[in-house]
Amino acid sequence: MYFSARKKLDQKTSNLSKKLNLLVDNFSSRVWYSFFIYPLFKLYKNVGKNKVILKFDVWEESSLRISKIRHLPYLIKKIFDPKEIFFIDIDKKLVSLSKKNMKYFGFKKAVVVNGDISNMPFKDNTFDVIIDFSTTDHLNFIKLKSTIEKIHKVLKKNGYLIIYHLNSEYFNIKSWNYQYSSGLFPSYARKLSTLKALLSKKFEVVDFGYCFPFFVDNTLFIYYRFLYNKLYRFLPRKLLFSFLNSSKLNLFFYLIAYKI
Repeated sequence: MYFSARKKLDQKTSNLSKKLNLLVDNFSSRVWYSFFIYPLFKLYKNVGKNKVILKFDVWEESSLRISKIRHLPYLIKKIFDPKEIFFIDIDKKLVSLSKKNMKYFGFKKAVVVNGDISNMPFKDNTFDVIIDFSTTDHLNFIKLKSTIEKIHKVLKKNGYLIIYHLNSEYFNIKSWNYQYSSGLFPSYARKLSTLKALLSKKFEVVDFGYCFPFFVDNTLFIYYRFLYNKLYRFLPRKLLFSFLNSSKLNLFFYLIAYKI
């Protein structure tokens, strides 16, 4: 799994490399915070604080290796200060690990559930906000449609959904899935227009755009090993760091929508 690959690579890293990574960590973390998380600030303008939030998957929450400021649960706490926070993940091991870390992120009563997002064990009209950070892009088209139906049910009236999704206009998904063929759920990169069309019957899309996960540490080098771009794979690495709102230059697109 990606989680295991990252852990193994970190164990092989020399002490000097770790110190160098630490030196750039504060700067890179703040850049990542500013340029990749800005859709969460856009969402905050609509929902405010003291809400009931559900976040899909606990991959990041299961590890404290990388800087605290870059962890999405920490950012969710700092930005939204939710009334209640729930997490759901299909991997039992990650669920177990993440439960031990929740106080680190500032959540005293976080609820972490082992379950499938396409069949969530929650009552209808439960959540004000659902945050999907590149989880539904592991679902095939049929399962994605059923998951959107379920999301609509568990969201409250006028509740908000934010999705970060792999962008097929940038991404060579065949190479990615080939490299990750051992033990990881396959990924399905899509166009922004495809997801907008899927959401249109149940949601009103209020904002969308493109973004790239900029950070400088070992995780980035794993990205370089597994990301194979159609044209950009032959260009200098620095050209991959683009914050332009272009479908061709960004790994993810994001959507913010509310339930209608």
